[in-house]
Amino acid sequence: MHGTTEWSWGAGFGHGMFGQIFWVLLVILVIGVVLFALFSRK
Repeated sequence: MHGTTEWSWGAGFGHGMFGQIFWVLLVILVIGVVLFALFSRK
């Protein structure tokens, strides 16, 4: 296994398209939670 530590850890969830979709969904989820927290504070 080669590359950065971040990619190596992500590769554990699957290679190729599945891995990319997993990270995209993860980023969207994190952004959604952050936006929800910001709006709920107002």
